[in-house]
Amino acid sequence: MYAELLLSLIIVVIGCELFTNGIEWVAYRYRISACATGSLLAAVGTALPETILPIIAIFFAKEGGHEIGIGAILGAPFMLSSLAMFVGGLTIILATLAGRRKTKLNIDTTHIKLDLLYFMIAYILIVLISLFLHPFRDLLAFLLIVIYVVYAFKLLQVEGEIECSECGLYIGKISQSRNLDIIQTIVGLVLIWTGAKLFVDELSVVSHSIGIPLFILSFLLSPVATELPEKLNSVLWYWRGKDTLALGNISGAMIFQATFPVAIGMVFTQWNLGVVELISIALTLVSCFILYLYILIRKELSAYIMMGGGIIYLLYFLLVFL
Repeated sequence: MYAELLLSLIIVVIGCELFTNGIEWVAYRYRISACATGSLLAAVGTALPETILPIIAIFFAKEGGHEIGIGAILGAPFMLSSLAMFVGGLTIILATLAGRRKTKLNIDTTHIKLDLLYFMIAYILIVLISLFLHPFRDLLAFLLIVIYVVYAFKLLQVEGEIECSECGLYIGKISQSRNLDIIQTIVGLVLIWTGAKLFVDELSVVSHSIGIPLFILSFLLSPVATELPEKLNSVLWYWRGKDTLALGNISGAMIFQATFPVAIGMVFTQWNLGVVELISIALTLVSCFILYLYILIRKELSAYIMMGGGIIYLLYFLLVFL
């Protein structure tokens, strides 16, 4: 049981590493900017496990699919805005102590503010739909998709080029055939799908064995596990001082998670959110608003303010279990 769960996570991580590496080289070949690569291509690529997992849960799970799906859908943005920010801040501070960089992030604050603003707009709309506009959720779910499309279009207008000198294409080292970046990306996607399906089936078994409700387990465990690629990629980028890619990978994934997966959940489940779910949404918005306000006032972002995400995560954990 636990061995299968661990195996599924290993498959997901390998798949995401292949996908992310491949998509970076696709971006390099077509001269897409670092902002768009971090917040769009890499973000969507590493967000695939969190996206595919609830989709598989809702449509194909043997048991408790809707609970797992909603938990994973709402858990992903929460984890990214809290735990992932904390891990990023901690990485930067450790890199500073090692003499590799400073605690202040080298980012385009306009770009990050745009990411956070679009995310908060989408999440506030989710609150309105869940509390007051529930009968219109199918129509408004389409609006969430529109929000992401508009955001992606704006991002693709940003000029620039990503540097890929440190991230050689993995299968390019064993073959010189053409379009290997696309082939590797597809292989990564297949592995992600396979691992996610195995993870969903095993999660319900684990839930019964340890006596924790499916929503709580999927909310806390699924995003932590499936967001490993985002966290790992961002940690490496923060350590190397590539803050635009690192933070964009997180903030871009948050916007994607707040639109496409939520829209699917609204259309294909009852989407009746209780107090626990609404608290998670509220804390996610608080975390993002603090970051947005800090950048708006200070025109910069520090690792120490990112560390506050750990407090948000701990607060939710205490509220749920105590």
